[in-house]
Parts: sequence; structure tokens; C-alpha cells
Amino acid sequence: MFGMCSSSTVYSSEYDADTATWSSGDSIDYDMETVDDLAVARDADGNTMTAYSGGNGWGYQELRSAYRPNGGGWQTPTPVQSSEEPFST
Repeated sequence: MFGMCSSSTVYSSEYDADTATWSSGDSIDYDMETVDDLAVARDADGNTMTAYSGGNGWGYQELRSAYRPNGGGWQTPTPVQSSEEPFST
């Protein structure tokens, strides 16, 4: 699993070792003005979680997370925290 962001959209892609190819990018979130820090984790059962921060275009920073159960699609991103100041990393 690989997470990436392009300006204001967060994508995920998976590598298939059998075919040595990456899947096309699935959009996770596209509702942010900018996306900065991004982290992706997968547990032993294949469930995936991502967390990322960015600006919403109105002077606020948001920290959001999204979850994808093994074999399922990405659920709607959840705001975790918002602030008028940038988050420290």
C-alpha cells in the first residue's frame, strides 16, 4: 500500500508482487486546499488506515484519517482535529 498526495487530493495505490504492477490510484480525499503530512499503516489482517494534515482554504489546518477494511473500499475521511495554527510534526 502506498499513499500519496497531489496538491489537494489524497490517493492510494497497491503493489501486486505477482504481476510487478501498481494499481491505479484510488482517491481517498479531495476536499482539502493543500495536503502536507501523510502516513499509511496496514495491520496483519489487511485493514488500512491513513492520517494526513493540510489546509482547508479558509485559514484552518485539519488532521484527518480514513479507514479501509480488508477487501473493501475507503470509508469517508474523518476530521480528527482542526486548528488556526499549523500542526507541529
